[in-house]
Amino acid sequence: IMKGLCFFENGSDVDVLLDEIITAIRKYYPDTLIVLKPKFQVDVKYWLDDDNLYDRYKDKNIVITYDALMSLSCKTAFAVSAGQSSGNYYMLSRGVPVIEYCRYSEGWREIFPKETSIEEYGGVYVKDIKSLEACIKNIMNHKIDLAKLKDKIGYKDIKLDIGLF
Repeated sequence: IMKGLCFFENGSDVDVLLDEIITAIRKYYPDTLIVLKPKFQVDVKYWLDDDNLYDRYKDKNIVITYDALMSLSCKTAFAVSAGQSSGNYYMLSRGVPVIEYCRYSEGWREIFPKETSIEEYGGVYVKDIKSLEACIKNIMNHKIDLAKLKDKIGYKDIKLDIGLF
């Protein structure tokens, strides 16, 4: 979770998006565990850490983890990211519904006019709080078409054999 990245619209940095995400989740899932996974970087002081997490949200069911996505995806009902993340595609490949929530900057849209490709892989992209709330309300009905995803990425099921190495 990093602030100040150039792809966020002014007034919609990661802290604003995260607050909106948590508010939207709590509207429909008031007691569920919310696990925040910051992008790991060496020698970076995060704006949100274990020391100030409770002070910010007053919610003991919100935690920070650096566990691997491989492990988290086995326990995740759905994932919401504040902007693009390679982790979204991993979650989708495990059949976990993903919502990418962001208001991208004009500079980002100049570089990448369609803003994101998440929907091509089975995820959902929303950029306003009402759409986010509606999506979270119905997220358990969102099913990932793994066959379509495998076709999109050119996945081939190959039996492991020692001769491959």
